[in-house]
Amino acid sequence: MSGPTVYTYAKSNPVSRQDPFGLSPQDIQNAVATLGGLYPNLVNGLQIGTLPPFLDDSSIGGRYFPGTRHIEIQDKYCSKQNLTQQEKDELLELIAHETLHLYLDDQVGPLTQLFSTTDYHTWVLTTASDILNYVRYNAITPPPSLNTYPR
Repeated sequence: MSGPTVYTYAKSNPVSRQDPFGLSPQDIQNAVATLGGLYPNLVNGLQIGTLPPFLDDSSIGGRYFPGTRHIEIQDKYCSKQNLTQQEKDELLELIAHETLHLYLDDQVGPLTQLFSTTDYHTWVLTTASDILNYVRYNAITPPPSLNTYPR
């Protein structure tokens, strides 16, 4: 499958537009399109769903599934039809964060990323924040490089 699948929440049936989780397809599409405009391979084949209810109220903003192209995000970021700019920024940073984990899976392998003493998560946090700042402030400089991950 090529390109992101942002209709996972609707059982991949965008025509029904029935959204059991309250996701706003436009906000998700906008965030993925923005990220894909900078890093097309980062969102290629991406599937996005929501966290299960037992995790949705936790401090976990999202999660990724090693070895897949699937991420889940908290419903609170997408449950309104019209997100505030801050919520849109949080959504973009969250999707960037989780897809950067998937990127590292491809680069160093999921087990290395999960069990290494190298601080990959700090790189993910910093890079996701740098991407958001690049987008938010329309930086003239090139977007953050993904080749700076710890080796």
